[in-house]
Amino acid sequence: MKTSDILGMNERNLRYIRVYNKREDIRVVDDKLATKQLLKKTGIATPRVYGIIRRAKEVKSFDWNKLPINFVVKPKRGFGGEGVMVLRASKKKKEFLKDPISKRVWLKTDEAEISFDSLKSHIYDIIDGKFSLSGV
Repeated sequence: MKTSDILGMNERNLRYIRVYNKREDIRVVDDKLATKQLLKKTGIATPRVYGIIRRAKEVKSFDWNKLPINFVVKPKRGFGGEGVMVLRASKKKKEFLKDPISKRVWLKTDEAEISFDSLKSHIYDIIDGKFSLSGV
């Protein structure tokens, strides 16, 4: 296989996505919540949303105990998977749930541990636009 046989994301977007899709439709699919609502409206199943945090002050008031032991955190308007974290409990369910939320540790897909404080820090980064194409 030659390098010229590989279609990169930028070329794909310019050659196919922008040409065959209306700008307003692209805006919908770039917004994870809008996409979810559209899919739901058409009867397509989507994963459950356990919470939405829009502002930094909401991080403190969020009910962290309503999260399941395994979950995904993602920016509403991320790009290329940036900022997405798939988390799973670092130990058996019973043992994991005995720990207060502030002491829990999850495992990321690369098996690295992430503490509750690091999770909150990541969410602050999302809110600050760190993983967003437009910085929002």
